Amino acid sequence: MAWQVDQYQMARNRLRRHVKIPVLGDEVEISIVLKSAVVVVVSYLLGSLSWAYLVGRVVRRIDMTEVGNGRIGTSFAIQKLGLGWGLVVAVLDFLKGTAAVVMALLLGSPIVVTLACALAVVAGHNWSVLLSFKGGRGAATSFGVLAVLAPLPFLITIPIMAGPFLLTRRSPFIAGLRRTTLLFGAFLLVVAAVLWLDVAFTFLPAPPWWPGRPALTVALPPCLLALNIAGRPEARGV
Repeated sequence: MAWQVDQYQMARNRLRRHVKIPVLGDEVEISIVLKSAVVVVVSYLLGSLSWAYLVGRVVRRIDMTEVGNGRIGTSFAIQKLGLGWGLVVAVLDFLKGTAAVVMALLLGSPIVVTLACALAVVAGHNWSVLLSFKGGRGAATSFGVLAVLAPLPFLITIPIMAGPFLLTRRSPFIAGLRRTTLLFGAFLLVVAAVLWLDVAFTFLPAPPWWPGRPALTVALPPCLLALNIAGRPEARGV
């Protein structure tokens, strides 16, 4: 039996030298890959939980997928459910984004997996498997993601964008160009710029739950913007 174990160890060592398959002790790192895949899938399913749909069913007895343009998000919830319930939906969608990335961080996921979870939860919101791949456009959920992964750049961008938001409230020109699309896109690009400056010059303290300044984080806001644009072919909900 001992010679069989020795032969196994020798074969495994030759495999590591020639095939470059990572091995941890007696187990291949396939378990890490599976764990990462499960975390990403759970993030998508979490995003697929549509609070606008659930609140619409409970509060107004309406199917949000069958009214208006069929998009299910915060702004459309405000239109159909009122400001109060719309804000409740916004907060719950925000918390979906925070929950997905907090889960990834608590499990010690690598940076790439954590960012994948961030994108997966927004994708789940935009294309919910529970609603035949209908959904919103992921703005509130994207804000929840950024509030955890880039809290200071996120907070810095809020006052920067407050001026353009207020100045364009009654502009018919901006309204005709999809004001929310422009402002949300500008917001994410400003966050990306602040993140890039922080990575380059390290002028902001890193969040204690995610030490360091991963350069890959700079790609997160543009990816969130791409998901938002992809989720709004003719929609008005967020």
